[in-house]
Amino acid sequence: IEITNTRSASIEGSSRGVKGTHMAGFEFTIPFTLSRYFGHHGQAAPTAAATTPVAAGEATVVHVAGLAFGTRALRVRAGTRVRWVNDDQVQHSVTADDGTFDSGLIEPGQSFERTFDRPGAFTYHCTPHPFMKAQVVVDPT
Repeated sequence: IEITNTRSASIEGSSRGVKGTHMAGFEFTIPFTLSRYFGHHGQAAPTAAATTPVAAGEATVVHVAGLAFGTRALRVRAGTRVRWVNDDQVQHSVTADDGTFDSGLIEPGQSFERTFDRPGAFTYHCTPHPFMKAQVVVDPT
């Protein structure tokens, strides 16, 4: 809390108290740090590349936390279902850079799935947080 007793052009700053004492308003600042909600400095960076073996019928999971996709480059085989789970405190999206898919906003605790049927590299980002970028690389079956 910062309290000042200075003259100013505001009503609070120019008001007068008893016996000529100036009653200045006060101002306070509440520090708001993202680390309080999204972890601390020095945490491990998301995996640069990953191949996750999955059983038939299961989805490969990408966790979204700390304002980052848990896997920056995911390599899967054609026909693989990928599920993004929002483990963060804010909404995120999984939006293809070329517009071929878009999850819309994913609420905290919710998920989005997509099956990748054809080979290729599919880059995507989070619409509310465009610095969040990642890629799914799909190999032929």
